Amino acid sequence: MMKTLFYLAFLLTASISAPAALVGEWMAGEGAGSRARDGCGKSDGVISGAKWVADRKGNPAGALRFSDAKDQVVCGKDVSLNLTGDLTVEIWIKPDSLEPEFQQILRKGDTKAAYAIFITRQNISFRSHAPKWGMLAQTKNNPLRPGEWVQIVVAREYSGQTATGKIYINGELQATGTREGVTVSVPDDKFFIGSLASEPKVCFKGCVGTVRVFNHVLGAEKVKLLHGEKYRELLGVPVDAILDGLEKRIGALPEKYGDKKEGLLDVARMMRMKAGLKSPSLAAMTGICAGMGRLENFLDFFERAQTKPAEEWRETWGGGGEEIMVGGKTLDLFAQEARREAGGMLMAGQFNLRECVYGLSFATPMEKVLRHESEVIKPVLEHSLSLCRREHEGVQLLVIPYGDGLRDVKIEATDLIGKKGRKIKKEHLKITPVGYLEINAQGGRVWAPDPLLETDRFDVRGGEIQPVWIDVYAPPEADAGDYETTLKITPVDAPALEARLKVHVWDFALPLKPALKSDVKADSDLIREMVINHRLSPGTLVFDKVDSGKRKEFEEIRPVVDQALKKYRPMGLGNFRIEMPFYGNLHKHSSSPGGFADVKKFYSESEKEYFRRFYRQFGEYLEEQGCLEDACVYVWDEPREAQSKCIREICEVVKEANPRIRRLVVGSFYHTEALVGSVNLWVPLIDVFDQKREFFRQRLAAGEEVWCYLAGSPFHPYANFTYIDPEYSLLEGRLFPWMIWKEQLKGLLYWYVQNWRGEFSRRGSDCSWSRSDNKYPAGVGLFVYPNPDRKGNFIGSIRLEALRDGFEDVDYLAVLRDLVVELKNKRPDCRKTISRAEELLTVPEDVVASLTRYTGDPQKVYQRRAAVAEQIEIVNGLLKGGKEYSANFIKNEI
Repeated sequence: MMKTLFYLAFLLTASISAPAALVGEWMAGEGAGSRARDGCGKSDGVISGAKWVADRKGNPAGALRFSDAKDQVVCGKDVSLNLTGDLTVEIWIKPDSLEPEFQQILRKGDTKAAYAIFITRQNISFRSHAPKWGMLAQTKNNPLRPGEWVQIVVAREYSGQTATGKIYINGELQATGTREGVTVSVPDDKFFIGSLASEPKVCFKGCVGTVRVFNHVLGAEKVKLLHGEKYRELLGVPVDAILDGLEKRIGALPEKYGDKKEGLLDVARMMRMKAGLKSPSLAAMTGICAGMGRLENFLDFFERAQTKPAEEWRETWGGGGEEIMVGGKTLDLFAQEARREAGGMLMAGQFNLRECVYGLSFATPMEKVLRHESEVIKPVLEHSLSLCRREHEGVQLLVIPYGDGLRDVKIEATDLIGKKGRKIKKEHLKITPVGYLEINAQGGRVWAPDPLLETDRFDVRGGEIQPVWIDVYAPPEADAGDYETTLKITPVDAPALEARLKVHVWDFALPLKPALKSDVKADSDLIREMVINHRLSPGTLVFDKVDSGKRKEFEEIRPVVDQALKKYRPMGLGNFRIEMPFYGNLHKHSSSPGGFADVKKFYSESEKEYFRRFYRQFGEYLEEQGCLEDACVYVWDEPREAQSKCIREICEVVKEANPRIRRLVVGSFYHTEALVGSVNLWVPLIDVFDQKREFFRQRLAAGEEVWCYLAGSPFHPYANFTYIDPEYSLLEGRLFPWMIWKEQLKGLLYWYVQNWRGEFSRRGSDCSWSRSDNKYPAGVGLFVYPNPDRKGNFIGSIRLEALRDGFEDVDYLAVLRDLVVELKNKRPDCRKTISRAEELLTVPEDVVASLTRYTGDPQKVYQRRAAVAEQIEIVNGLLKGGKEYSANFIKNEI
């Protein structure tokens, strides 16, 4: 297929008479951070001291407030600002007062200023170095009023060696001045907005909004247009008419170019949409005009090229045959570069949106999306996911601005609609923007995604990607089949876009209780509910509700226990601690509420009898409730070898009370043999299990339980879902339960989910979290945050979502395992199906090879999960009397 040409003049010239005169533009849109972005892309300003405030239009961060001599914006010294001839400078200011006597608001150059604007109590002055520093124009009075926004425009025009200066206030000419015999030399120095630190007596106090610098003179009529923000008239370019013509010419290109024609049309249509925004910046309009000129140049050259023979092209430009190129670039590269040039876009790639100044894409829930991705993100408007009943599954919708940022973005979803009237209400979709924390990571300070912000609207800054977590839940009553919902994205300052989410619901449900047990400590009702809704168990249930000031018998706390179980068991509670209140001064250490941590010994036989009685009565109560198998006593946390005797004594008391009660000890277990016969629920660190797997295999063979746990370790190469650091992916959290299943372990313990200290707050998706110590890396012991928008409430994290997804994946395996047992009993003739199902109950090497070797590809997880789901449906069909060699089975085999 013939590749077309890329004409070098396309990058260098423009045939449309759009003035490329704007050389700098700052604070023309909403800002943030420590940089004032230059809309012309050359001279971003570094902000020192000045703070973002609302501008004259009410944009919350569109202007900067200056308070003292240290407050300034330094915009570098790009050659485009070294103007030796004509120029125009615009600045919007709101002074706090007309004191001090002399205030500088803008200046090019430090010791030898090329041009500068000053205000005093009496007047406004425009000064220039031409060749000596001096007054060029000055108003007769000062029309400024403290607390009011005003536009100041100064212009300098040369005729021979005569310089004329003019000052306009709110579009009206206020002063004119001339100087004779001037020859300007511009120092190669920086451009300042606000004060000079070296001149504290002339500091400006007030707000500065839009600042623009032109390399030519704007006449009086154009200054009025500038004041009225009538940029189309100011530029004098019939944008719509030109784009109409360009689109018609692109459409007339030979059909053999196919999608490459569509790429050119994308560029033209995107320029039209950006030009049609409610308030595009002047830099954006100028860039659109320049882009139209480049596009027209390209088409002119291309159309002429069609008349030249291929031989002439080979001699002139190189290439040959059907592959025609100029400068080594084909239309593919042209489409990418044109999208950046003409649309102000930050990303290239196949761009199929017809409307856009921003794009949408999707990412899996196993990826941490950084704000500034180094790789191109392809815009995508459709995504598919699958889940079964009583399951959550997520996806990240990425909002990608291609130029300026977006304000007040709202995302809404429709009901999920299926065939034959099937529907899942939109209330089962939860939409939460992902927040970012600035943390210390191995690569230094980074912004890392983690909190899920429960806010209806959010802003997106230019040049930053904003992921939005879409959580889909299929309720137990949902019908199996395919559904679709529309996600509508509506910013206040850009057109609405829509994306489609296709959802397949498998024809089975997860059990109420998860297959893997867990103990993930949480200390309040709201957080316990959040943990249980994530297929985890919160460990403690009642200790925080019991007065610990004195010894209590079980019957005294039974009502609290009863209330907790009635509340949490219907939610899917899978494991909990048998707790008892602390009493007297015996239990001073509270790391294991209700357990025996730091109890060095029993002080009397009567005390031993109290413990036996308490646990015997507790055990009897749990047997009556039918949930004794879900309960355990947390005997000790990370014991040393010297404490083995005490642990054995405690375990003996619990065994005497009720031998069915599980006795849990967490630790490194470098002294394991001393606890054999006492402990029957072993919870080693995952790397300790890896090192001592022969010992723990023996405990499993003896009928005891073995779990694993993480704390602040181990580090890579072991998978670790703890850290916010982007080096540790969300995929590790999802795969960790797969690893537990592969190693035939029964559960997971994690020491805490709410280990936050200090204040947690947010501004946009920037979240700050102040800690009173630096004991742990970011994320350790922290999976939920206090909600900054609703006091007393909590928000989750993407790491917690990933862990739930992994637990649900293992539930798929457990459902299939139980069905295989039933199939063997009822349909032993279905040997091929049984064999295939048993194969799927293993975790393949390309998903998890070991605790330190596992896939980095989310699709591997999805593929295996889908194969298990299909097999569950097949086995269910056989149990209902279906034939083994059904169409579904053949599909599954393929």
